[in-house]
Amino acid sequence: MNLPARPDATGAEKEPLLTVADRVHKLLDRLTPAEHKAARVLLDNYPLIGLESLGKVAARAKVSHPTVLRFVNKLGYDGYPAFQSALRTELKSRLQSPLSKKTKHDLRGDAPDFLQNFADAICSNVQQGIGSLPRQQFESVLAMLADPSQSIYLLGGRITDAIAQYFYMHLRVLRSGVNQITGPSISWPDYLVDLDSTKRLIVFDVRRYQPDVIQFAQEAARRDCHVVLFTDQWLSPIASVAKDVFIAHIDVPSNWDSMSAMMAQVEALIAALNYRDWPRLEPRMQEHEAVRMHYQQIMKPPS
Repeated sequence: MNLPARPDATGAEKEPLLTVADRVHKLLDRLTPAEHKAARVLLDNYPLIGLESLGKVAARAKVSHPTVLRFVNKLGYDGYPAFQSALRTELKSRLQSPLSKKTKHDLRGDAPDFLQNFADAICSNVQQGIGSLPRQQFESVLAMLADPSQSIYLLGGRITDAIAQYFYMHLRVLRSGVNQITGPSISWPDYLVDLDSTKRLIVFDVRRYQPDVIQFAQEAARRDCHVVLFTDQWLSPIASVAKDVFIAHIDVPSNWDSMSAMMAQVEALIAALNYRDWPRLEPRMQEHEAVRMHYQQIMKPPS
């Protein structure tokens, strides 16, 4: 299903509801080396660096002014002012809480076909999250998950911890060396001491980004741990240290954000891993079921 483009105040008409970060990630594989430098500077300091002058961005990226302008044009903006206008709009959205969102949507349960409108918003989010995900990145993370020599650690925040746990519960069936970081954040350094260049951290962080999650991911990156980030369309600060970033749209007609698109990305990785690596996984899953059944038998109370 193709969604119609929605013109906005920025002059961009390429895609519906795409943030600047969405557009950058969709184009990464098609940028020139010089444009890629500009993109990397933007993503590593997102979004504030984009509010600096054209000259400062060019200097930071060590490219020419025309290169930055070509990059902005490829993103679908009519010029640098339109590009900055889009970033300012995003900054307002980044800090929204459930309370501050209450006037944005018609939240009445008796609104005309509320359920269908809500479902349409979720479907659009899922489509955006899958459609804008670079296939090369998906394949790279999939290969990482399939490599039993690479230990995996998962961490989520107050809301996203449920997704981290869901991912963990599946991965630990499919492979060994999977760990979920749990407990109060004061105990997380116990996990941090194990992280190095041979480990992989998968972290989930969405708007009103959680300081303890951000700090942990940044410390893991400083220890040369490969960080994979799942975040929203406004980008967690963790994006500046992550090697791979999965962007999921979370905005729906509700006070609350929706994690459906993020869950779809996680489930796609689980399904692809199961499909691609089935010859190795089948014996493990058979043993897993046998152990489970045996355990259930020995745990039965005596009759």
